[in-house]
Amino acid sequence: MQQLPLDQIRLERGIFVRSVVNDTYEPASVACIESATRKLLISDGYPVMLLGKVQSGKTKTFLGIISYAFDNGFDIAVILTKGTRALAQQTLRRLQKTFGDLWEEDEIRIYDIMSVPANLPARDRRRKLLLVVKKEDDNLNRLSNFLFESYPELGRKRLLVIDDEADLASVGFRGSRARGVSMATISSMIDGLRSRLDRSALLQVTATPYALYLQPEAELDNRGGFIVQPLRPAHTEIVPIHSGYIGGDAYFVNSEVAGSVESFMHVEVEEREFDALRGSDGRRLKLSDVLRSANCASLRQAILDFVVGASIRRLQQRFQQTRRTRFSMVVHTEQAKESHRWQTEVANAIVAAFIRLAEANDPQWDELVEDSYERLRAAIESANTALPTLDFVREESRDLVEGVRIQRVNSDEDVFAMLGEDGQLRLESVLTVFIGGQILDRGVTIEGLIGFYYGRNPRSFQQDTVLQHSRMYGARPLDDLPVTRFYTSHRLHGVMKRIHEFDHALRVALEAGGDQGVAFIMEERGTIRPCAPNKVLLSQLTSLTPTKRLLPVGFTSKAPSHVRTRIARIDEKIASLGGGGERPRLVDLDIAVETVLEVLSLLDLANPDCIFDERAFLAAIRYLSNESVDPSLRGQVLVLSRSGRHARRAFEERFNNVPFSATDVQIASGFAISVPCIMLLRQEGAAAEGWRDAPFWWPVLQAPTNMRPVVFSAEVLSDEGQAR
Repeated sequence: MQQLPLDQIRLERGIFVRSVVNDTYEPASVACIESATRKLLISDGYPVMLLGKVQSGKTKTFLGIISYAFDNGFDIAVILTKGTRALAQQTLRRLQKTFGDLWEEDEIRIYDIMSVPANLPARDRRRKLLLVVKKEDDNLNRLSNFLFESYPELGRKRLLVIDDEADLASVGFRGSRARGVSMATISSMIDGLRSRLDRSALLQVTATPYALYLQPEAELDNRGGFIVQPLRPAHTEIVPIHSGYIGGDAYFVNSEVAGSVESFMHVEVEEREFDALRGSDGRRLKLSDVLRSANCASLRQAILDFVVGASIRRLQQRFQQTRRTRFSMVVHTEQAKESHRWQTEVANAIVAAFIRLAEANDPQWDELVEDSYERLRAAIESANTALPTLDFVREESRDLVEGVRIQRVNSDEDVFAMLGEDGQLRLESVLTVFIGGQILDRGVTIEGLIGFYYGRNPRSFQQDTVLQHSRMYGARPLDDLPVTRFYTSHRLHGVMKRIHEFDHALRVALEAGGDQGVAFIMEERGTIRPCAPNKVLLSQLTSLTPTKRLLPVGFTSKAPSHVRTRIARIDEKIASLGGGGERPRLVDLDIAVETVLEVLSLLDLANPDCIFDERAFLAAIRYLSNESVDPSLRGQVLVLSRSGRHARRAFEERFNNVPFSATDVQIASGFAISVPCIMLLRQEGAAAEGWRDAPFWWPVLQAPTNMRPVVFSAEVLSDEGQAR
């Protein structure tokens, strides 16, 4: 592949300067746009990836890249969108807004591929062309005919393909080793299109790049041509996180700081509530009982806090003499349309019940508003912002509750009908609750979102899918955070936290080490090796960063009768390893793993509250030991043992995830420089502490300081979908 000094490629910027009248860019974004354009100019058939977080400004960034590409020799830009009418229309409107002046000045032509005039004038064909194409067979066939049949001179021009949501539909395979593997239909059509373009570059745009990063290198035929066009990116450009972005750090990192504004955002939902909202069942939930039923308690609270929180914000805006905004909430728990219908009925019944109480001046309404006001107070005071008086909030809430609109969204047509001129879902009422499923994920932007009720709970979780569900991420006013709430179960919150850790580890690794800064690894038959992207399930993925600690949380100890016959032998074995003083002891990896397995045998890891992947834990120990940056220490592990501990199983609102002391961490961190350290903490296991009156050892793995971040899988699926 051609290699040129990127910083020596001078870029023209006439169209870019003129197209950003309606879109200002921060300096870091301009640098990202320029760098990506330089890479595209020398890409030589290999993709360049534009990697951004969910709803972080990727579209705005790739529009800037299109402008720069037009300034520097590209003639046509084709934007491949998710295969929905709504998203194609959203993209088209964004292009018209960004390049509207250049269209009026007759320098750029913008079309949906399905609406290109039958006889495009030669003069228009000489202009810069922007084409929006859905990833759908009719659209792709129309594009192919347009470029190679109707106007073949266009197919010979320099063309930039922007693959928006590039991991969706653009990559996929069918079959197995036994039957042979072929590309899926849309993937194959895009590959065929690229193979016919002589002067093209591909920009892959996504927030979930895992399937693309793990594609094989492109295969060449004996003449040096591609058999399949490259899918794995040769370069990655990271979209800077802009100053107004609220993402996973807020929900899963800052939220763990006691007393912070973000620490109040998560509200736990009982799993039984998701079951009751799955479909109409009078044994679980009756519409006449929505104000009392425990099976819709969190949804009832979510809608109430949505009304009261919006009331507080609109009062703050009135007092500040700023424009009062509209607000939204999303309910996303199921894919089935029947579930959406039932949830809409329940939500409407809750709102109707609230309205009846408010209109009747029922004391219960005042009590409900006061309870919500008190729930929100702590976060508002933490933010040090003005809190309107309860009387003002009661009056505002009484008015706003009548303006709540429950909007079911479960089809492309629904989204299309609600798109505003800015490409976002219109908020036609002052307060809108959107209820839907998958249609509310990729590409859909929702303004004023302060409530997110999430309950998608499959057996296994895929990283890209769950991240794309996270519509609460995006450009959000900081003043809205104190009244923003995220409703989900303990289990789902843990899963989404792991997703964030995985995503963060990938980004940090890329920023630190470039395109090769992250390793995707797996364990198979005791070895660690790269794993295939389309065979990895999130539930089997673990991220490791320097000094990170892994440990079981939420487990219970086994019965005393089970422990009594084994604990003395395990105590003796751990004592023989040493590491009980002021410094840990180096031991052979195999002995350390064998000891950890014995320790884990005393724990009930099958408990539904337990968050722990035993295979991943063991794989991490082996990987960190075998991949030590110090070759002389490979195959060894530090062990630090402590006894006489009395860690509680759980606190009032969470399970204990810190069984170690500050001194333990200080010692482990001081020695775990090039190899991992396993802390073995002997707990007395008293019933008063939440255990079963039997001692056990609590294992904690601390990653070494000198390691590069990695993401790995402890399992991989076979061609037939079975774990092996």
